[in-house]
Amino acid sequence: MKGGAAASKSDKMTVQDIKTPSFKGKHNAIKSKCFIILFNRQLANERGLTLSELARETGSNYKSLSVLIGRWIRWRYIGFRQYPGGRQYHLLKRGANWINRWKYVIPLKKYISELENM
Repeated sequence: MKGGAAASKSDKMTVQDIKTPSFKGKHNAIKSKCFIILFNRQLANERGLTLSELARETGSNYKSLSVLIGRWIRWRYIGFRQYPGGRQYHLLKRGANWINRWKYVIPLKKYISELENM
């Protein structure tokens, strides 16, 4: 698309271009665990979690999780509210949609058992 030329049909992304995540790597595992925890808290009408609480509950590295949370906020999967004790993170509609979209692919039993054993 040089010189302001219109995008051709081959340049447009289609549904077939979206790849199904494998959930074999750490990133989708951490993302799934965080979203599951935040989703369950939202269903129970409980407050959001701070970064340190989320790291502790998921068993994730604090620094790595802080980078990922920044991305998830930018991508509008999660949001936060500022309180005197710090930010409390909560799942946004797009994050809940992500869980619903991949719920049959996410190894939920494995992740939930890992979370319960922490």
